[in-house]
Amino acid sequence: MKNWEKAGLVEVVRSCSNVTKDDEIEVIDEGAEIVELVMEETRMKYEGGSARECRGIVQALLDAFLTAVKRMKCG
Repeated sequence: MKNWEKAGLVEVVRSCSNVTKDDEIEVIDEGAEIVELVMEETRMKYEGGSARECRGIVQALLDAFLTAVKRMKCG
């Protein structure tokens, strides 16, 4: 298990789409590097008032994950 996977993974990020952090992390780990791709792959809803909130949550997770990966690669 990777260290970043130890955070509350079963927490549902968006109940309207039933997407968990684990779902998002799996998609990011498989190579998704932009919000739209993560949302598409997890079948998270794109439209409506909550879509902006979803995008913010996904972007924060992407930023944290990609920053951690860069640090690991650079030593």
